[in-house]
Amino acid sequence: MEATLTAETLSHASRKLALRWRTPKSAAEHLEMSERTLERMRATGGGPRFSKCGRQIRYRDDWIDDWLEKRSFTSTRAARAANCP
Repeated sequence: MEATLTAETLSHASRKLALRWRTPKSAAEHLEMSERTLERMRATGGGPRFSKCGRQIRYRDDWIDDWLEKRSFTSTRAARAANCP
């Protein structure tokens, strides 16, 4: 069976691709933190992975999710032991 590309399919695919990358503002909103905190984390290496091209900084949703997953704990003791801010 051959897949047919329709305007609706292409529109959905382009929306999915567009949502894959976030600006620092969008990433900070998603993480419920200030852009300044995210900027500090970029400078010190403590934040989510990011891409930079010239002055443009972008975060992929899956990189943000991975970063959050690595900071998932079942107790505050475990979080302290991992030395996670």
